[in-house]
Amino acid sequence: MRSPAGAGIGPGTVHRHFPTKETLFEAVVVEHLEQLSRDARAALQADEDGSAFFAFLIRMTGETDAKQDLADAIAGVGAATLGSATLQEAADLREIFAALLRRAQRANVVRSTWTPQGCRRLSWPRSPLSANVPTRPDSIA
Repeated sequence: MRSPAGAGIGPGTVHRHFPTKETLFEAVVVEHLEQLSRDARAALQADEDGSAFFAFLIRMTGETDAKQDLADAIAGVGAATLGSATLQEAADLREIFAALLRRAQRANVVRSTWTPQGCRRLSWPRSPLSANVPTRPDSIA
């Protein structure tokens, strides 16, 4: 992401649109969640159930590993400080991810015992919510 100055935007413009650090942060998180949701919906439309699921899981893992705040938003950590748009986007993403997982399970490429919560440890391992989830990637397929 480019800095506002690097994009030719002055501080006043940024402050008019985002009066606090929190509103700027939330806008960035919502944008990331929306993009992940678009990608997950596209994966649901893909022909290959298993490869679509695993490709999206890898994508989400990369995103959340690089951006811990994004992982926390998806997991609902700190929900009291997140706005309704962020909470709704995170809930939508979790729902789409669950649909991807069910589709891969019906295709017999992911074990039926795995849940979206069970995938959490693989997707965002540094989240405090994933502490008690198995870590072996080979246990999913």
